[in-house]
Amino acid sequence: MKFPFYDSPDTAAIICCHIMENQAPILYVSHDEDDGMWQFLCGETHGIDDDWIIRKR
Repeated sequence: MKFPFYDSPDTAAIICCHIMENQAPILYVSHDEDDGMWQFLCGETHGIDDDWIIRKR
């Protein structure tokens, strides 16, 4: 199957800890034009240590 996106399949994504640990719903998605990075956030307030960076290898 051909990868359906312009970004590389190993592009990093930031996912907040509330989604990863508490299964909070994803309420905000951002796709950065400059580096292609995705962000999946729950809409709550976050500190610097509250995000997970996921990179598919």
